[in-house]
Amino acid sequence: MVLKLRSTILCIFLCLSLAAQETVRSTVGVNGSSTTLPTQDGTYVVQQSVGQVSVIGQHATENITGLQGFIQPPISIKGVVSEDNTLQAVVYPNPFNSSVTIRFSEELKGPVSIVLYDISGRVVYQKQKQPSKEMQLDFSGLASASYLLYLTQAEKEFTANLIKN
Repeated sequence: MVLKLRSTILCIFLCLSLAAQETVRSTVGVNGSSTTLPTQDGTYVVQQSVGQVSVIGQHATENITGLQGFIQPPISIKGVVSEDNTLQAVVYPNPFNSSVTIRFSEELKGPVSIVLYDISGRVVYQKQKQPSKEMQLDFSGLASASYLLYLTQAEKEFTANLIKN
């Protein structure tokens, strides 16, 4: 009888312990707060904070980790995937008189979009060319100034500052 009673109490305790496990996110203080908003789509926790700098304290036990001074995101980032989207190219001569040559270090698989901006951000030259290892661009009609060359091909891009004599 005692064994059955202990087993029943242990079972109830374990069931309640498992059911009570949830993440509680709360912020209180003069610089921030949190509010739980129930909606038709679910319950959301809205948090606000003013002037966060960094974590200023941390306390951890077996089941709870408390961070003081910074609202932590409810997700963890496992890693950042960074794709290289730089188009490998060389532009010469620079400074130039009337034209520049663009030599690509990689094989291009589609058309190249070429845009040249003046110092005010206005487009002064825009063209789309078929891919080739080397391209000659004639800028003889442009005034002597500094320009920004912007090339795109598929998902890759290249920028260069050019100076026309």
